[in-house]
Amino acid sequence: MTHEITGHPALDLTEIVRAITESVPDIPADLDPHAQFDDVDIDSLVLAETAVVATRIFRVNIEDWELRDAGTLSAAASLVQHRVAAARATDV
Repeated sequence: MTHEITGHPALDLTEIVRAITESVPDIPADLDPHAQFDDVDIDSLVLAETAVVATRIFRVNIEDWELRDAGTLSAAASLVQHRVAAARATDV
């Protein structure tokens, strides 16, 4: 599944969160983006799937350990946002 947001000049954190929750069934769409993964039972298997999905959607390398270190969906989205911005800066 390809998301149209990958073509936008700047990715909004809300769009990144939405793309992830729509693409990873084990992350509820109504999850508080600031909730700690450990507190809401988002385990390493879900984060591994999320890393694969985020890498595919946003076309930047995201590792599961980076998502674990981020700790929340909001922080994970920020990681993706920065990674995409850095990749685009090198494409210019």
